[in-house]
Amino acid sequence: MKKNLPIVLFLFFLLQYSRCFGQSYANLEFVENKGQWNDMVTFRGLTNTGAFYLTKTGYRVLQHNTTDLTKLAAHFHA
Repeated sequence: MKKNLPIVLFLFFLLQYSRCFGQSYANLEFVENKGQWNDMVTFRGLTNTGAFYLTKTGYRVLQHNTTDLTKLAAHFHA
């Protein structure tokens, strides 16, 4: 449990942050990797603008530029 304490604390504060500042957003739900992603990934949580990956040695965050996404949507759906 001591090894996982920093990850658990980080996730707790991440969820608290999202509750405070992401008023209209759903909770971050993690999905276990059962072979559908790279072997490094153990869990993935999707956000409105990217994803949050838990790995065997830490975490990775993928963020999309919302301005670029808006321009792409306007280009393809205009």
